[in-house]
Amino acid sequence: MSADPGWHLTRAGAADAASLALVASACFLETFAGILEGADIVAHCAKANAPDVFRAWIADAASRVALAVADRGAAPVGYSVLTTPDLPSVETRPDDIELRRIYTLSLTHGGGLGPTLMRQAVEDVRGYAGIA
Repeated sequence: MSADPGWHLTRAGAADAASLALVASACFLETFAGILEGADIVAHCAKANAPDVFRAWIADAASRVALAVADRGAAPVGYSVLTTPDLPSVETRPDDIELRRIYTLSLTHGGGLGPTLMRQAVEDVRGYAGIA
């Protein structure tokens, strides 16, 4: 990997909700186009990747949202979401946190963004839980 990967991570703020929604939907489309019906992809993205979904995570003190942005053009290229677990058949504790999402656009694959997002998530978990 080169010293300049062409992207950087930032802690997402409310103003980033539309960018997060865009990259989330683009990643979903890249992954499932040709597998799922187009109408199902659109319906899923409209519900699960709406800017309000990301705004809620960003506003939640228990959540951590990271956004990867291309250095050239400032386009969103990936993201991760750590948040309170929502697992219907798993008992959780108040201090539990779940890596709910971690995605990158295919144009970044092989450039180190995935591992960087994962390292950031681990750092965020350590800070959240007071783990050394």
